[in-house]
Amino acid sequence: MGSGLCQSVCMAVLKASIDSSSKDWAALDNAVETTDLTKAFGDRVVVDKLNIRVPKGMVSAFVGPNGAGKSTTLRMLLGLIRTTSGSATILGGSIDNPRSYLPRVGSLIEGPAFYPGLSGWGNLEVLAALGSLQKSRIPKVLELVGLEKRSRDRVARYSLGMKQRLGVAAALLPEPDLLVLDEPANGLDPTGIAAMRVLLRRVADAGTTVLVSSHQLIELQQVADWVIIINLGKLKYQGELAALLEETGSTLVGVDDSKDVDRLAAVLRDAGYQPVAAGAGRLRFRVTHGTPASINRLASEAGLTLTELHSGHSSLEDIYFEMTDGGSIA
Repeated sequence: MGSGLCQSVCMAVLKASIDSSSKDWAALDNAVETTDLTKAFGDRVVVDKLNIRVPKGMVSAFVGPNGAGKSTTLRMLLGLIRTTSGSATILGGSIDNPRSYLPRVGSLIEGPAFYPGLSGWGNLEVLAALGSLQKSRIPKVLELVGLEKRSRDRVARYSLGMKQRLGVAAALLPEPDLLVLDEPANGLDPTGIAAMRVLLRRVADAGTTVLVSSHQLIELQQVADWVIIINLGKLKYQGELAALLEETGSTLVGVDDSKDVDRLAAVLRDAGYQPVAAGAGRLRFRVTHGTPASINRLASEAGLTLTELHSGHSSLEDIYFEMTDGGSIA
């Protein structure tokens, strides 16, 4: 069996046969909690004293630029790489003792790999046998990911989106309390991305805590309950997504000439506003005071003609760019 399979789908099911402890899992409020979690490769610190928590029963979005430390964090939580320092508990078990929690965790790390000559059902049968899991779970997980009608087709005939969904089905075979997904919508078309969003919600509504890392911020905003934003290995924000969006009002302004965006930004800064993003003749800034009328007056006094002006709440994408300096890791 290929190494890609063992690092992604198989990791969850192979470890599912490990004996679990008798801890009272239902008494826990957080499925994941880290304390000063750190990972360094030589002199390079990739995860820097990270303190995050993933509440039980929610879809938690784990976001940050490429190289921010997301995948490294997930690999530490799943016992795939060792920590440099710090600690964490996953479903009540210590990160130093993966046997205490891995049987209750399903994961999809990197792209899923399957036997192309076998059907989706057949691949799940192989994984169930390897992990000493109940084959009776196969119809349930196939139905959950929407593959029941194509389950007898060879995987070689599956689209990329179908393979991703089959990977999630494999991660769900152990009936996990925690599902960890790293870029599950990677490479999917808009239809596949929307289907993945619906799937995440269905899984969470069925009682499984979901921790998902993704760059699909618009989709995450529609499905996530909790958000964790990191950059350069450090925590920038964590909390309820709805509360974050409610607190971060912003106003979008457009000017007649895109060359005037910098002038408009300077005018607003001088008036005490906080520009957060610019581009294509438009400027978004944080609302701290004033009204659209006062903003229009400032622009007019500066000889600038506005083509667009409306207030609302920032999106997760807006907040992400502000907290990560435009998504840069440099």
